[in-house]
Amino acid sequence: MDITFRCRAQSNEAWVNDDESLEVGWFALDALPPLDEHGSFRIKQAMQDGPAWFEGGSTASER
Repeated sequence: MDITFRCRAQSNEAWVNDDESLEVGWFALDALPPLDEHGSFRIKQAMQDGPAWFEGGSTASER
């Protein structure tokens, strides 16, 4: 399972909060570090104002 959250920064400083990440940071959209296709897709989805996006599976109305 892969979960992506859309959120807003609450401070100007990003920090590592546990041992899961070695480094964190805030980036402007036009100054992102190199991302794989999956990372780029998730950011594009998060920038849209539509409803949450789900891939695969079925909805209750399709069952």
